[in-house]
Amino acid sequence: MFIRKKRNKSGSVSIQILTKIGRKNELLKAVGCAKTYREEELLVMLAKTEMERLSGASFLFTEPDDLVVENFEYGYPIGYEIFEGNTSETKTLIPVLESFQEKFKIGKPIIVADAALLSQKNINALLSNKYEYIPGGRIKNETNEVKTKIAVLKIEQGKPVELKTNKGRLVVSYSHKRAHNDKKNRQKGLKRLEKKVQSGKLSKEHINNRGYNKYLKITGEANISIDYDKYEADAKWDGLKGFVTNTKLARDKVIENYSQLWQVEKAFRISKTDLRIRPVYHRLKNRIEAHICICFAAYTLYKELERLLRQYKIGISAEKAIEEIKEIRQLKYVLPKSRQLKTKILKPTEKQKLLLSLKV
Repeated sequence: MFIRKKRNKSGSVSIQILTKIGRKNELLKAVGCAKTYREEELLVMLAKTEMERLSGASFLFTEPDDLVVENFEYGYPIGYEIFEGNTSETKTLIPVLESFQEKFKIGKPIIVADAALLSQKNINALLSNKYEYIPGGRIKNETNEVKTKIAVLKIEQGKPVELKTNKGRLVVSYSHKRAHNDKKNRQKGLKRLEKKVQSGKLSKEHINNRGYNKYLKITGEANISIDYDKYEADAKWDGLKGFVTNTKLARDKVIENYSQLWQVEKAFRISKTDLRIRPVYHRLKNRIEAHICICFAAYTLYKELERLLRQYKIGISAEKAIEEIKEIRQLKYVLPKSRQLKTKILKPTEKQKLLLSLKV
């Protein structure tokens, strides 16, 4: 299947989905007719979604929260669902998926999520409802048998390997950049622990097995030291990343689809910090819904600004663009004779001139 843009005599552009049968192209669906460049882009995005539906696969990128984003090429949000704060994730996951299928008339999507989704209850819920998934896998939380198999493998960059687990296929990849960051983070954690041990100010909250505190070793009545052997042994996991899936996708496709998850993580970061979707200081249902709707619409405008910056090749981020726009000053004045009200932009910078020239 492929998308064709057909220019009409009226100047409009028809967006169509075609398939090649033998030597002929057969029209599968006419998506719509665009009169502007923006309409054309939106129809192409819609056509891509429709192609996924026709081929029986679409990808839904989620985080365990009250906002759900379906991610297209540039991470555009298309919808959300709201649940009461005390509703557990296991009771919201399937209703959200079914709601999105009904709204957008898509087939069974493939769920892409971070490792937080990887609880046995969530996996069982997805399997019982015949959904496919690609969550990140916590390699160190796997069984000793699986960890032993991974440890002896020589995994090279660009050549992922695959193992079977009780949650599905476990695809494991290696990255030089990730290995560098993992080593750097371990060294930082070790230095923090060494300072705490040397200062003798270790409190009860430090004596646990979370994070880099797992390198602490307690002997005798209360003799605390650092287990450097355990620290060195952890180096074998540097650069490794796991992906659990029950799909039939090739290993590189599993990794490629998971790699788009950063768009959703960015969406949540912007929604929670810049747009302040949380905390919600309302108690009436309609006001809570209005608050979330406004934040969702604001994020959509944010993504539209990103699109325009890409389209016009303005080499700044949306955050920088917003800061530049805030600094634009405008003067209002009245002509003495005609009494006509006029406005004038006061000495915009070169970047501000570019931003003012953007056309939706």
